[in-house]
Amino acid sequence: MGDVEQIVLIGDYARGIDSGAIGVLIGKGLNADYIAQLEPKIEELIGRKIQLYIGTRFTSKQPHIILYDNKK
Repeated sequence: MGDVEQIVLIGDYARGIDSGAIGVLIGKGLNADYIAQLEPKIEELIGRKIQLYIGTRFTSKQPHIILYDNKK
């Protein structure tokens, strides 16, 4: 997968809205192909649609919940 710096919950769930779609933003320099094949497996396990985003920038002004931070 690579060296995960942060995992951040974004979108509706970060706003407290149970819309059924979970957005998660994860670090940079990661193996995108590996992460893409994880999506359907995770969805099957948790019974929710997820959207995994790989990003190099995160604007903390948008609603979010930090689930993991390897700097702490």
